[in-house]
Amino acid sequence: MCEGSCQFVLHLLGVCWSPGPPGCRRLGLVMQFIEKGSLEALLEQLSQLPWPLTFRLAHQVVLGTNFLHEHKPAVLLLDLKSSNVQLDNSFNA
Repeated sequence: MCEGSCQFVLHLLGVCWSPGPPGCRRLGLVMQFIEKGSLEALLEQLSQLPWPLTFRLAHQVVLGTNFLHEHKPAVLLLDLKSSNVQLDNSFNA
């Protein structure tokens, strides 16, 4: 993931781990800070998103997902949801 980049995928800065229960480690990803938070938080504030913003965000999520799936080896998104879609200051995914 460090070799390629896509403007719609957060940059992975590092991985950290801490000991958990015996035989288990807790892993965490360190990624860049995104100013506006998640799409889920925006949806909680607004009852409905304007159609142009909805279309743009859906398109950007698809472009980011496509980038990950075409990566060698492929990176599969197994937890795609609004709380995992982060928004920048211009409300881009």
